[in-house]
Amino acid sequence: MVAGRTPVRVEPSTAGPRMASARCSAVQCGRHRRLLAALIALLALACAAPALAQPASAQDRIEARKLGKEGLDLFEARKYEDALDRFERANELLPAPTLGLRTARCLAELGRLVEASERYLEVSRFELTRKSPQVHFAARREARAERDELLPRIPTLEVDVPGADADSLLVRIGDERLPAAMLGQPQPVDPGKHAIVVQLGTSQVTTSAQLDEGDNTRVLVQLPGSSAFREVRTSDEMTPHRKWGIVALGVGGGAGAISAVNG
Repeated sequence: MVAGRTPVRVEPSTAGPRMASARCSAVQCGRHRRLLAALIALLALACAAPALAQPASAQDRIEARKLGKEGLDLFEARKYEDALDRFERANELLPAPTLGLRTARCLAELGRLVEASERYLEVSRFELTRKSPQVHFAARREARAERDELLPRIPTLEVDVPGADADSLLVRIGDERLPAAMLGQPQPVDPGKHAIVVQLGTSQVTTSAQLDEGDNTRVLVQLPGSSAFREVRTSDEMTPHRKWGIVALGVGGGAGAISAVNG
């Protein structure tokens, strides 16, 4: 002990943060931390405008923060469709990677995995400057990481018509026409049931395929008299999560039922 100094006894405090943490459950604390981080990101919108190509007005920034706050509350309540609407509107007023990240999360929760993947990609490529808020750089990093986790969940659907001239076919998956160059190529789709229509002249076959997350499904449409599909279906291509379906295209057209099996 140093001469002339009186030791000071420090009593442990029983108040303050320790008591608060004791009363706060892990779930509540986690939720509060997430909300705090989200609110910080929203506040960063106030200083984001100078980094944007088209500076937003003060009124736009106020409205964007209001919509963003509503979106956060709706997301916490698992009202993802409504939350998506708020985040989209806020992002239109004041584009920011934090808002784009939250729209991507809403899309993923809604099962719109393909759109979510594209939105994550947009956020990861969002142009920033050295003066941009740190939460915006963090949002880009999170978007890249979450997209990497999402990609294996996106199923693929491949429609092939062996032996046919791709340019003479009209193939649709849902409401989207499949370009001739993409025939026989895996297409990313959302989980769920997808209608498939193949037309050749006046002949048409309509079927559907049910895909779960991570599925890789191939639908082979056999033209009359063609055995080409037997050359395509090989044991080397039978991988886990791969489903096969063979549909015969009749001369007069009609509907076919897909026969899918797990490889």
